[in-house]
Amino acid sequence: MGTALQRDYDFSHWDDLPAVSCQCITYGRPALLNEAVESFIRQDYPGTKELVVLNDHHDIVFDDPGISNVLVVNVGRRFRTIGEKRNACCGLCSGDLIFPWDDDDISLPWRLSLSVERMVNHHYFKPDRLWYWAQGSVSVKKTVGHAMGAWSREMFNDVGGYPHIQSGQDQAIEDLFRKTGNRAVEEVVDEELFYLYRFPGTGSYHLSAHGYGMGYEAAENYVNKRVKAGAYTLAPSWAVDYAELVATALGNNARSSEDASI
Repeated sequence: MGTALQRDYDFSHWDDLPAVSCQCITYGRPALLNEAVESFIRQDYPGTKELVVLNDHHDIVFDDPGISNVLVVNVGRRFRTIGEKRNACCGLCSGDLIFPWDDDDISLPWRLSLSVERMVNHHYFKPDRLWYWAQGSVSVKKTVGHAMGAWSREMFNDVGGYPHIQSGQDQAIEDLFRKTGNRAVEEVVDEELFYLYRFPGTGSYHLSAHGYGMGYEAAENYVNKRVKAGAYTLAPSWAVDYAELVATALGNNARSSEDASI
């Protein structure tokens, strides 16, 4: 089973390892949330880390999973915008660095460690590519999606957090980060890519399908029709071994390159 990069990390540019917080907002996605929590549990980062889950569906709630560094907060009233919800989740985070932890995607076990290692400016890091997952198959795509990044609490405070909008709040804060001059997007080798962006095929809704500033009511309608109300006990697990899935894809890519050179 693939669990980590086969090398040591260099954290020498930090006097002390920064405490890391992963902010996970969720709404009516119990099965996917289990995978997101499992992604956090598998992280190999040696420093202090926590996952903060903020759920604002009044009829779908999550019990405390009993994991010391996983905090689940259920709110009985829905936030007006996703931007405000993300800000509230970040407000619950105690770490020096903040990682968005989207509940419908997968983070491989080396995400936190590699990001802290590569954050040489102490404020921001994001790779220039990710693994794109669609209906169970994966391929490398060049993109800079918001949820694959990480930033300092200081920079987050300096830009004033997320704008109070629906779909699009992620790119809006990226624009604010860019204006600070500290937004560092860097090239990484395929073996170090750590983010699986999943669309389509998760069996749930996807806000990106609704366009800028949209998706609020559509998500509510989708969940209310398809997800059973009640209290859920989190049971973190992956549906498949995504680290192994990526390792297999890397092997196939290497063989294809060898064949092409013959």
